[in-house]
Amino acid sequence: EEYVASERRWVSVPDMPRAVNGAAAVVLEGRLLVIGGDDKYGELLSAVLEYNPGDRSWRELPSLLTARGAYCGVAVLGADVVVIGEVADGPVTIVVERYNRWSSGKSQ
Repeated sequence: EEYVASERRWVSVPDMPRAVNGAAAVVLEGRLLVIGGDDKYGELLSAVLEYNPGDRSWRELPSLLTARGAYCGVAVLGADVVVIGEVADGPVTIVVERYNRWSSGKSQ
């Protein structure tokens, strides 16, 4: 659902392209990015989904380089989205998105 503040009400939106649990979310340029999480089997996901409130549509963006779950953090730094934490079988890694392309950052 989406809250339309100007109308003080909730409206229905289309279903996401795939079901996710425990994903992280951040707003970039007025669009909601839903990042990582896990599927119905508990497998970590590398999926990145974008919701555009302008036309109430979803689309899949390029996947993360590393699948991440519920304990990852995300932030917007300028035009970049930084994702850190929660990886399966590996060190904590920073991943930065630039122009819809993910690149590895310095490991912590």
